[in-house]
Amino acid sequence: MDRRAIDDRRRIGTVKAAINMYGERILEGNSSLKKTQIDLPENSSSRAKELHKAKREMVRYKESRRVAESVTAQAETELSKAKKTVKDLALQIEESNSKAKSKMRDMERLKKSSKREEKSSGFRSSESNKYAQMMREIECVKQELSKLKLDMPYVLEAKMQAEKEIEVANYKLGTNLKSVEELERRLRR
Repeated sequence: MDRRAIDDRRRIGTVKAAINMYGERILEGNSSLKKTQIDLPENSSSRAKELHKAKREMVRYKESRRVAESVTAQAETELSKAKKTVKDLALQIEESNSKAKSKMRDMERLKKSSKREEKSSGFRSSESNKYAQMMREIECVKQELSKLKLDMPYVLEAKMQAEKEIEVANYKLGTNLKSVEELERRLRR
């Protein structure tokens, strides 16, 4: 019986050791469970924060997209106006050139006819008045043509500036569209 008491003590010792050993493991397991439970709300709140941030970014990108579209539309309108102005100026230049050529032909005819008349009948005042009037008209046409030629570079510069603005706006629009698409893909995940 003494032997049984010794065996019981060993078993008690081993049982206590087992309880201590397994108890610690159970407690360790519970703490990891608690950590998982604690991490889960943090993880879901961080996910919610991430979604909220992504939504704000989408709103910001959509707003910048609207602004880019507005700038693009405005630049296209300005470009259209500049093109129309260029066409109008080119048409005016052509008209002025044709008027000038016509006046020059008339002048040549008048010169020839006045030379003939001078030779035959002397100098006539009415012809010289016509000649002087034609010269004044030609001078006016030349001045008008010069003004149009001076305006042409400014119009072309405005046209090029409007085209550059359209390119920049289109680039920004494309970049914003890509960002919005990326955000939409993230939100779908």
